[in-house]
Amino acid sequence: MVAIALSESFPVVAPAQPSLARLVGIGKTYGTGEQAVTALQGATVDIRAGEVILIEGPSGSGKTTLISILGLLLTPTTGEVWLDGRNVAGLGERDLPALRARHFGFVFQGFNLFPALT
Repeated sequence: MVAIALSESFPVVAPAQPSLARLVGIGKTYGTGEQAVTALQGATVDIRAGEVILIEGPSGSGKTTLISILGLLLTPTTGEVWLDGRNVAGLGERDLPALRARHFGFVFQGFNLFPALT
């Protein structure tokens, strides 16, 4: 299992096998000017076949933002997202749902996503 602690900095190490997903220098800022909030800065993650990934960190450290960028639900402000050796930056909004359906599964943390179930 690979643990990613968002409050720490890890060196980038060459992967033993090709990455299924790779985030390079990912940053995400919400808002602009004095209202800007940086949720994520300089995150680099490699995920290879067979790995189980654990993302941990304190509240507000960018865990959900990182997962949302990895799952192609959010676009990073800076950095690159690679999926199966392909940079997804040039893909349009029409291409992303097919990639999500083929490559990702999500269990959302929001208990209020289904009002009838709360």
